[in-house]
Amino acid sequence: MDLSARPLSATLGFMYHVDPAALRRIRLQHGLSMRALAALSGVAYSTVKYAHTGRRRMSDVVAHKIATALGCRPEDFGRLAV
Repeated sequence: MDLSARPLSATLGFMYHVDPAALRRIRLQHGLSMRALAALSGVAYSTVKYAHTGRRRMSDVVAHKIATALGCRPEDFGRLAV
């Protein structure tokens, strides 16, 4: 498996604490529903839904997929869990 195309953090398994308000704000700025964001990012709808509640941390891989779909960085809607 070629890991060179993945962000370094994706190879290390970091997790993000999501700020639900920030994620919602960015998503709505792009005019996307949660289902549309899920489809655009290739992430399950349930994952997007849970991210909007803030009750779960998000893997770095998922955070990068969602950020790419939204044209932003994962740090724009979350912070690394320590």
